Amino acid sequence: MKKLVLILAVLVAAPVFAMTVSLEAGAGPNTVDLKYNADGDANQPRAFAFTVSVTDGKISAVAPAVSGESEVGNKGFGIFPGTIDLTDVNNPVWNSPVAPANDPGASGTGLGTTSVVVEMGSLYAGARGDGNEPDSNGVLCTFTIDCTGVSGDITVSAVEEDQYRGGVVLEDGSTPDPNLTASLVYSCGSAPACATCRGDWNGDGQVDLNTDLLPMLGKLNAAKYFTGSYNYTEADTVTYAALAPWKPCADWNGDGTVDLNTDMLPMLGKLNMAKYFKGAYTYTCGDSQIDP
Repeated sequence: MKKLVLILAVLVAAPVFAMTVSLEAGAGPNTVDLKYNADGDANQPRAFAFTVSVTDGKISAVAPAVSGESEVGNKGFGIFPGTIDLTDVNNPVWNSPVAPANDPGASGTGLGTTSVVVEMGSLYAGARGDGNEPDSNGVLCTFTIDCTGVSGDITVSAVEEDQYRGGVVLEDGSTPDPNLTASLVYSCGSAPACATCRGDWNGDGQVDLNTDLLPMLGKLNAAKYFTGSYNYTEADTVTYAALAPWKPCADWNGDGTVDLNTDMLPMLGKLNMAKYFKGAYTYTCGDSQIDP
């Protein structure tokens, strides 16, 4: 059986410490979450650099968990050293965590290939403990794998190091190795495009005016600002971090684009039905009257 192997390479050797780095199956189809956990470490991570490769298929997207200066409500590793544009320091352009292919050690890599180099750092004001610093554990980013031509299982594992970047950099500037615990197997292409039902933005099994339609409308307004149209694709969520993360349940008609007319308006129609039948702008996925 043909295997798709995702390899996480952590950079620069140093003493082992308690922090773990793991890969876990993501919520979307053929997605993998890159996670870290430094609970209990006095010296917390400040930056990460990884090389991620697949032996079959291609890496089609990398969506960071956050983008921009860490702050309360948007804490994380949202500084991307390889691509950040500081031409206007008052209005930085955060860009992508994927390093350009012409950077040292990144030749031949990039989206649409079998390998990417990911660089992510944190930036926050005040002392650790004041609530602005990144959490001691969480998701760094999510990889989407193009499984075209691949059948069977995807094997995901964490291995070796890279000579060009600092790997895990702690707040004191040291670069220890984390404990790599990533190893999982799941069937390529088996994850549903939407785990619950069309329109369920937050994945709670219900479609609601406030928690599903309004966030979707907010993203479409952002898409209008960035792309000039009230629609966006998964690739746009990589190019424009404000549109991330990609929500397959928002793609009502499953055409790969979240659109005002073909996705949000049908959703609004269902919510109006819910108001008529149930007395509120909300319904449960699979409701026999509304979402058969």
